[in-house]
Amino acid sequence: MAHHRLTPDRPRCASPHCGPNKPQVVVIASATTWRAPLNRCRMHGYGNDGALRAFTVFRPFTLPSWRTCPPWAGLWPDAERSTSELVDTTRRLRVLHVCQPTVDGAPNVLLTLAQDQLRRDWQVHVAGPQSSGYLIERAAQLGARTHPWEATRSPSPTIRAELAALRTILRETTPDVVHLHSSKAGLVGRLAVRGSIPTIFQPHAWSYEAVSGPMRHASIRWERLATRWTDLTLCVGRTELETGARHGTLAPRQVAIPNGVDTDRHRPRDRAQCRRELSVAAADKLVLCVGRLTRQKGQDVLLQAWPAILREVPHARLVFLGEGPDRADLLALIDTLGIAGSVEFHPVQDPRSWFGAADVIAMPSRWEGMPLVLLEAMASGRCVVAADVAGFQDAMGPGSHLVATADPDALGQAITARLTDSGLAQREAEKWRRVAERDFTSETAANRVAECTLALATGG
Repeated sequence: MAHHRLTPDRPRCASPHCGPNKPQVVVIASATTWRAPLNRCRMHGYGNDGALRAFTVFRPFTLPSWRTCPPWAGLWPDAERSTSELVDTTRRLRVLHVCQPTVDGAPNVLLTLAQDQLRRDWQVHVAGPQSSGYLIERAAQLGARTHPWEATRSPSPTIRAELAALRTILRETTPDVVHLHSSKAGLVGRLAVRGSIPTIFQPHAWSYEAVSGPMRHASIRWERLATRWTDLTLCVGRTELETGARHGTLAPRQVAIPNGVDTDRHRPRDRAQCRRELSVAAADKLVLCVGRLTRQKGQDVLLQAWPAILREVPHARLVFLGEGPDRADLLALIDTLGIAGSVEFHPVQDPRSWFGAADVIAMPSRWEGMPLVLLEAMASGRCVVAADVAGFQDAMGPGSHLVATADPDALGQAITARLTDSGLAQREAEKWRRVAERDFTSETAANRVAECTLALATGG
């Protein structure tokens, strides 16, 4: 479906009422908006301040293909009208974010974008499950308007109810742009919108990378079909973009915008103080793994590597920070390996003190987009050992020492080398801090996403 929008960077109106100190508005109109019996037309436009303005024009006129003008000046050639003839119902740009995951990566990215867009005085709506996680609660604390949308993580018979509920939210919010985060929101959201509203789809790692066999083929076919209802595919890295291009799952317009973190909030901390806060002995060699307890994150690979690490570093201690469906299986593996005395689990919490206390951050994921945990660890000035997967490749760059995916021996050797060579660990930690400050700030990421969102809303 065509969107009748025009960009705010067109030449200005020739009306004498226009000027540098007058608000400029891009007029948007469609022939279908005429109400012939009432002899009037409803028109919309975005001002150069990003505000959406609506006008009711009370007599027929010939509208050019585009025109920029102040709300009280001439909207058509040779026919200026007074303010009494144009009703200005100014409102802010309205964005709806939809996300099914409620903790960790994608929700945290969403909350960062929502916070930035609220600072721009946009009207931000967030839809997601309220029964679990923190997404809805934290979005409301930021000032966003929240909408409970209960949805399961995977496709299931509940999809019809999820689709109906999201359509209701769309009718209630009437967004100018819909931003869909991750695969489930991408599925239900694009079925609900079907091109009627400018739509951004942000995969946060392609769904078909997580499955194999018939499910993988079905997922790729769906993503190819859904591109017709996607105005912009927003990837978090070059590799994710290339994967989408290789499988034909990108919209005609696509962009790679790396995630970002607050490098002031996540900064190097005093190691001794952090260890005192967390009751970690000064002599312990602490390995930290942060993330949801799932097969994707590869905690089982790290556990399989741990006995070999203990043989070389007897005072090593492994901490998992997070929760998830694989907890019971991981505990059983720990018992099988006989390593219970050196491994512990802690629930989701602010990881900054743990980053400060750790000697090595382990990230043995099987696949990733660009996880915020990696960027937070880098910004915190910590040594990182990561698997050779797309999201880590993009963040850490060429020449980085990434270990083979799902290879316990390679992972164990890389962690041991850094636990036993503090100079190597320190040099890498300092390097990652510089990279984070240069390439991965939340301000840069949010600015670029805001530019894309406004461009979609205005047809740019």
